[in-house]
Amino acid sequence: MRRIVIITPDIHGPIKNGGIGTAFSNLAIFLVRQGASVTIAYTLGAHSEDGPIKDWINHYDKLGVELITLNESEIVDKSQILDTPHHRRLAWITHQWLVQNAHRWDIVILPEWGGMGFYALTAKKMGLAYENTHFVVNTHSPEAWAIEGNRRLPCELDDIDRDFMERECVRLADAVVSPSQYMLDWMRRYQWQLPGQKCRVIPNLMLGSETKAGMPIAVNGMERTVFFGRLEIRKGLKLFCDAIFRLPQETRAKLGKISFMGKAVHHHGFDSADYIKQRSSDWGIDVEIITNLNRDQALAELKKQGTLAVMPSLVENSPYTVLECLREGVTFLASKVGGIPEMIVSADHEQHLFVLTPQALADKLAHVAKNGLKPAEAVWTEAEAEAQWLEFLSEFAEQAALPDGEGGFVSPKVSVCVVHYNRPHLLTQALNSLREQTYLNFEVILVDDGSPSAEAQGYLDRLKPEFDQRGWQIVRQSNSYLGAARNNAAAHATGDYLLFMDDDNVALPEMVETFVHAAQSSGADVLTAVMMPFSSNIPPKKPERLWIALGESLGVGLYRNGFGDANALWRKSAFEQLGGYSTDYGVGHEDWELFADAVLSGLRLMHIPKPLYWYRVASNSMFRTGDHWANHARSVRPFLRHNPQGLGMALGYALCQQRIRETTPTHAILNEHLSWRTLKKVKKALVLGTNKSLRNQFIAVWRSHGFSVAVEKALKKASRYA
Repeated sequence: MRRIVIITPDIHGPIKNGGIGTAFSNLAIFLVRQGASVTIAYTLGAHSEDGPIKDWINHYDKLGVELITLNESEIVDKSQILDTPHHRRLAWITHQWLVQNAHRWDIVILPEWGGMGFYALTAKKMGLAYENTHFVVNTHSPEAWAIEGNRRLPCELDDIDRDFMERECVRLADAVVSPSQYMLDWMRRYQWQLPGQKCRVIPNLMLGSETKAGMPIAVNGMERTVFFGRLEIRKGLKLFCDAIFRLPQETRAKLGKISFMGKAVHHHGFDSADYIKQRSSDWGIDVEIITNLNRDQALAELKKQGTLAVMPSLVENSPYTVLECLREGVTFLASKVGGIPEMIVSADHEQHLFVLTPQALADKLAHVAKNGLKPAEAVWTEAEAEAQWLEFLSEFAEQAALPDGEGGFVSPKVSVCVVHYNRPHLLTQALNSLREQTYLNFEVILVDDGSPSAEAQGYLDRLKPEFDQRGWQIVRQSNSYLGAARNNAAAHATGDYLLFMDDDNVALPEMVETFVHAAQSSGADVLTAVMMPFSSNIPPKKPERLWIALGESLGVGLYRNGFGDANALWRKSAFEQLGGYSTDYGVGHEDWELFADAVLSGLRLMHIPKPLYWYRVASNSMFRTGDHWANHARSVRPFLRHNPQGLGMALGYALCQQRIRETTPTHAILNEHLSWRTLKKVKKALVLGTNKSLRNQFIAVWRSHGFSVAVEKALKKASRYA
């Protein structure tokens, strides 16, 4: 019997009318009926849009499906601060929960959406976890694809995080399943890396829904025209309104009542209800907005005589709105985009699909109003879709059971390159941590960057006998700053790998061993790792904070260091290929600059999702006291060098604008962008935070859609109390 867990932030019940949630709910129930043991891990905790979450746990239990809610407070230490943006945080919590429970399941199924599988998939690639667990990514709606469909620009740095993490989930998956060929083609066109031959197109399931005989719309028989779908630009809301506006009044009257049926949207200043009211004010016909129906209630409305459903999406994968209409015999029109044509028999394309212009839709509406329309026919039956899922899972299980053919690990020599300047009391802790390493085949190259104190020089003299005995080296140079000192250490190294380490860091005993194992398993040229910042004289007993990076995300790396810390492992040949660090004196970001150069040069940089060392945070550190503008000018240089046609300069300009925004005092931003009335709303929203229910809603929206959306919704709630 297969043991399967579906990890998702969207599931039918707690989330109303979600395409991902509907797909995974149907898949879970189907697999249970086939004898599998299925768990749904719902990543939004207790958040539910329709009744208490415990009711939905009971609902799925009756269907034979275990529904588990992932609550952050039960997974990670409450006293530990995760110093990381929103989507990384969710992916980290998901990984921490899964690594504790992975023994329960053979197969993990999750969407690319949100990148929640990023750290788990990275850990598997590095051979750190999930040896007997296999991951299937079921693609639905990548963020970049949704942004394109909504005709908007990325407006938050978290959007860049999310895009990279979603791409990596697909690249690192053991298999990828898409409900449409279109989505796989889109990913390839946008240079996503798909896992070779391990990609399959399998339609979404809709259980208990063999195609029903529909009710055709008779000649001059339209009684209601329904915009069916999420009320947003990507779903064609503007295009639909433009088409209605183009119709002559006498034709418009033949459409019957106009209904907008779907989930309302309040996002980045756009309010769907306000938009519809404004656009329909001069149509001269009855208009209604319906946002509170579940799937069954919506379909019951659509099956009423004389009802035409319209789905004018600008982009689509394989939408449940169309599938539901096909299965239930609902008469509809849909845009000829994305995976929609794959769902409908070619003979029905001419009557039911339209090209993506307002006039084309207006012409179709006028034609149906005059001539009527019969329901369309689906390409596949439900039984055929179910058979494809069973075939895939059977083949996937067989392939997963085969040995991977990889040989055993070797123990390459590692040169740990430590740069020291005038703080022997801290260097003592760093060296003690290296003496305790579980990995044995390493040397230490200690470069003293011109320490002026007699104490520092005396300490180095006392170290020399031990270093000579171990085959380690002490190299002294005049003060030249970090880049030059690290290059000097690398020049004296004899190992296959270079592991750079600051003299005030403290390594965990398994640091070197984990770096080497991850490098050999993943094939990465450069590896960074999660670090544990601390500010006391010695590391605390347990970490109070984790700093979690991403790896080779160039987009993130332009604005903030998503690559990781300088305490990193390099394949020596890769380091030499780049020529080492630049040697600017008195300027920071030398590691950030080299990481960007590595990725732009085609090297693979990955981030180990595991804490491996303590990172000392000092108030007088170079990072805190240096010239931040000069530092960022340094880290942007690889973008300028690798993009001479102007893109690099454009990226530098974008970074400059972001830095201006980040360094502008908060009160100035508020005064510029918020009116006095809005500031009053903010105050009321903060007061509402004392209400437990509203606070839980705010946190749930923050987790699922990000902080800015949560604030928008909080402001709207506050306005009701103004």
